[in-house]
Amino acid sequence: RQLELKNDPSLAMVEINNESSLVGAWQRGELDKLNGEYERTWTALWRKWVTREYGSFDAACQRWKTCELPAQGGNYLKKEEAIAPESGSGWIERIRRLGRKIFQKLGLPLPGFLEIRYQPATEGLGLRAADFARFLTETDQQYFDNLRQVVKQEAGEQVPVTGTQRYFGGLANQLSQRNMDYADEHFYTDHYDFPGGGWSDQDWRIRNSSSLRDATGALLKRAFYRDRQKPFVVSEFNQAYPNRQSAEMLPAIVTLASLQDWDGLFFFQYGQLPEDDEWLSAFNLNNHSSQLVGFGTLAAVFRQFQMAALPEQQVLPVTASEITTLTLSGESIDPFVLDDFVRRRFGLSATDSLQYRVGLQTANAEQPVLRQKAIAAANQPALPLWNLQSGHILWADRFAALYAGYGDAGPASGWSVQHSPGSRGFAVVTLTSRDGLSLDKSRRLLLSVAGATTGSQRTGTGYRPKHLLPYKGDGMWQTLEPD
Repeated sequence: RQLELKNDPSLAMVEINNESSLVGAWQRGELDKLNGEYERTWTALWRKWVTREYGSFDAACQRWKTCELPAQGGNYLKKEEAIAPESGSGWIERIRRLGRKIFQKLGLPLPGFLEIRYQPATEGLGLRAADFARFLTETDQQYFDNLRQVVKQEAGEQVPVTGTQRYFGGLANQLSQRNMDYADEHFYTDHYDFPGGGWSDQDWRIRNSSSLRDATGALLKRAFYRDRQKPFVVSEFNQAYPNRQSAEMLPAIVTLASLQDWDGLFFFQYGQLPEDDEWLSAFNLNNHSSQLVGFGTLAAVFRQFQMAALPEQQVLPVTASEITTLTLSGESIDPFVLDDFVRRRFGLSATDSLQYRVGLQTANAEQPVLRQKAIAAANQPALPLWNLQSGHILWADRFAALYAGYGDAGPASGWSVQHSPGSRGFAVVTLTSRDGLSLDKSRRLLLSVAGATTGSQRTGTGYRPKHLLPYKGDGMWQTLEPD
């Protein structure tokens, strides 16, 4: 049934697929499991693409040099057949990938023969793998473009449309979603892990990690998924209960989004089931007091541009061939790959997103980084101090002040923070003027202080805070004590 939302402003935006692309599914090995009619259809699409690209399979086989194997050219590539075959045969590349993992685990720099070469092969198995990566990306693009056209026809030209989140496919989505209206991303710190598979409310675990102390790089790296030519939003983010630092997610992502001049933030999730009203539950905001208490203040900081954007922008040109190699290297499932590429190609790391506004731009050939510096405006809002070593943010402007994270901080614009002896040294504090006067003159101030939201455990005499326990005796993981 038609939704009757054509040209209705209540339809804010449309995302075609949630957390799903062909590139992302292939990198995760999910397409390897196709069988029956799905496998036949998929193979037929691949054969059609090859014929269109080369004119015939014979011509493709001469370039691939692999068609002496039975039906080799006509079969789509399984994940293990195309593990970044930059040179030589697949087993050599498997050894190189294993070597990279060992050096990464030990925290050692990679020797030259183990480094990823961000240019795909021009013949042999490597070319066949590169062709397959291009086939995946182009098929994704065709699908997204077709669905975008349908949405525009049914909902009107004004509604912005995107394909899927950037992480689910990585920088290949820069190509497959080139015709979309905006770019989207999701981000979670310490998302639940389900060792038994599926989504179980009885068998799950977390690391109890901190966005500002343990997972800062993963958060800051989101800046490198921004398409310079499109609005950029994060349509899901959270650090869910019972993580004891979950209050820090809001100030952390508001600070990064403000510095990077992102266009929208959507907390997941505002709504919940009626039966959840009295209890803490997973991602829900209701009853999660440590997130809820500062929510309005932090939303205002972002929406009213109270925190300044970084004055200098760096536009990073990425070629289609580089993206192809990143796809074959499993970029969206291997955090090292994008880190290594950005470092070697542009001399940047995730922490540089606290120094520069970052955006990627698809380039036809290798180009220099474009640097642009904004002209300073009068009464420019203050920039925050993000202390990576201690793991905290301190920021103060005329009408609001913010502290989030660990350790004593200061001074910033005359403000400093000290933790009391014996505390665990973590807090989120917001201070806001409520009468339109600056903080130093205001007579009505809203002070919010958040620590951990624990939930309550019933005892024989009342309630006590619920404890986190090692998951099945493993101190590296934690779970919540049962009711």
